[in-house]
Amino acid sequence: MTTRMELHKLFEMQMRASRTLGTPSAELRAQNMRQLIEITQKYSDAICEAAATDYAGNRSKRNAIQVDVLGAISPLRSALGTFESWMEPTRCQPEEYFAQGGAALSLQYRPRGVVGILGTWNFPFFTVFSPLADALAAGNRIIVKPSEITPRSAELIAKIVEEACHPQDVACVLGDAALAAEVCALPLGHLIFTGSTQTGKKVMAAAAQNLTPVTLELGGKCPTLIGADGLTPLHMDRLTYGKLMNSGQVCLAPDYALVSEQDIPAFIDGIKTSATKLFPDGPHDPDYGGIVNEHHFERLQSLLADAVGRGAEVVNIYGNDTPKQKMPLQLVLNVTDDMRIMKEEIFGPILPIKTISDFKEGLDYIAERPGALAAYLFSQDSDEIEAFSARVHAGGVNINDVAAHPAHSTVPFGGVGASGIGSMHGIFGFKENSHAMPIYKQAPEPIDAPFRPPWDDEFYAMMSSMVSGDG
Repeated sequence: MTTRMELHKLFEMQMRASRTLGTPSAELRAQNMRQLIEITQKYSDAICEAAATDYAGNRSKRNAIQVDVLGAISPLRSALGTFESWMEPTRCQPEEYFAQGGAALSLQYRPRGVVGILGTWNFPFFTVFSPLADALAAGNRIIVKPSEITPRSAELIAKIVEEACHPQDVACVLGDAALAAEVCALPLGHLIFTGSTQTGKKVMAAAAQNLTPVTLELGGKCPTLIGADGLTPLHMDRLTYGKLMNSGQVCLAPDYALVSEQDIPAFIDGIKTSATKLFPDGPHDPDYGGIVNEHHFERLQSLLADAVGRGAEVVNIYGNDTPKQKMPLQLVLNVTDDMRIMKEEIFGPILPIKTISDFKEGLDYIAERPGALAAYLFSQDSDEIEAFSARVHAGGVNINDVAAHPAHSTVPFGGVGASGIGSMHGIFGFKENSHAMPIYKQAPEPIDAPFRPPWDDEFYAMMSSMVSGDG
């Protein structure tokens, strides 16, 4: 556990390094990235074991190496290969009058200073190392605070960071929610948080006390709309896997499906077929994820109980014979908007199905609600695809897949409104963690003299000409 005093000493050390040592060189940034990659590779087996332990033995080691190990390494590799080109000054065009006189204008990306990163428990390594890659590439000093809900993973993150980096460059602190609040209260150059919308509001409120800019990767209710010819076996495989990845404990998981009444039987059959193909033994399959802890298990059960109490019907895909702290995929029919399951982010293997009359009703339903982190359409109709892409307000849109766009470092990853602020990944994350600083070099001749007083009628005529667009 890191004490409050230790946290502040680390922050002061990094602030002092920023002031006295200046901007970290490209060589130092690359060195820290390479060492983080090498140490993470060394502990790959331990990462998988820690993830399984944190989930009471119910986290697939084969899934952990894909999401947690590779998910931690890939953003670092991607940034390492390209960040030096992002650092290059960008030449900008001055206004025509000054350009003709020989003035020069450029843009340089400078680090924000000390960046705080708060990770979360569903993918503890990815949600720390992905923003860490962005902040390192931009030349910041960094304090990371992993989630206390997955303590073994948090301890291992601290070990990796300690072995890979000097604490004046990157430091990891361990503690509970109170320590996370202390991190938020620091006068940081930037703060990055991954987690729930409700906690995101508290993080932003705390950061506002120091006017600390924030990147918030939140969640919300990611909608899935089934359009024309959208129920192919391949589409159902993709949708079902997206829902069952980490047992639905993913911010990008489909949170509800909008399905035309005549397509609901085929939709249910398609999900059943795909689920059985992916996990033949259901929750007994060693790769079928468990719920992180008893609190979240009970929360999911209460969502179901509320829905049933309000008239919903539950279709249990695998039956009720399940190991402790695992939950079978369950489809919820006859849902209404007054149910908690349609108001709260689910974050589990539960998929409400809302009946619609046609594509337009479904599109209207999505468009009238707060922007989600992602929105999904399964359709083979070009008009539906165009209408969905043009009208839906979301962090990202996937056509005929779910949770796919964050795998690409060439596009930003982030939300809108209640699903988040700012972007991560690649050059977008680099810019998010940088201050774009203009550098203006004035012309050698006194071309600016006509703009200074004393002003005469000639000056007024020149201004009038510029106002009218003739000058």
